Amino acid sequence: MADAAILVTRPEPGASDLVSRLTEAKAGRIFSAPMSTIEATGGEVDQGDASALLITSPRAITHADPLPELPVYAVGPASAEAARKAGLTVAGEGQSTVDETFLALIPDGTRLLHLSGERLATDPREPLEARGVRYRRQFVYAARAPQEAPAALADFLASNSPHFVTFLSALAAENFARLVRNRNLPPLAALCLSPRIAQTAEASGTFENVFTATDPDPALFVDFVSSRCT
Repeated sequence: MADAAILVTRPEPGASDLVSRLTEAKAGRIFSAPMSTIEATGGEVDQGDASALLITSPRAITHADPLPELPVYAVGPASAEAARKAGLTVAGEGQSTVDETFLALIPDGTRLLHLSGERLATDPREPLEARGVRYRRQFVYAARAPQEAPAALADFLASNSPHFVTFLSALAAENFARLVRNRNLPPLAALCLSPRIAQTAEASGTFENVFTATDPDPALFVDFVSSRCT
């Protein structure tokens, strides 16, 4: 395969790191066109009577202010690492998916405060409350869609190489499809972190091929992209 053209749609923080890791892996020619910007929602975290925190994205740690000094249940390694760097104790760590195995780590009776973004990939309220966990959510950041296409998007689409677009969120796939809707497109392949993201990409009708990572851990995403592009 000729050198692939790979588009990173992840916003900062995280985009630069992904670009750097893909470059080091020599996966192809890397373009960065974030499909959202992350903004703190402002205001203090309402700890209330919470006895533990649920963290499903490292961004919740970055944008929470002030951060309650409570034990953390982290959905995956990236969230757990962010919590530890912030000086918090990780009481339980999942494998990057809000599944039954992860939810079982949270004891019955826990008063859980979920710090999250405005949109959730998976809403854990119902299965947690069924387990006797008292669940409350406060969103501390939001992803804003770009009003105009990032400049790098045109350069990516004009490349003569095979085209791969990376998605770590369904919102990024939605925003990408919206921004390219009226363009003449080369054949595009979507590389998606999870089945839910892949479903969004497929539903858009934008991509000739859609591929899904076998492991939803963002830390392994570069290996997945490299395997498809080299």
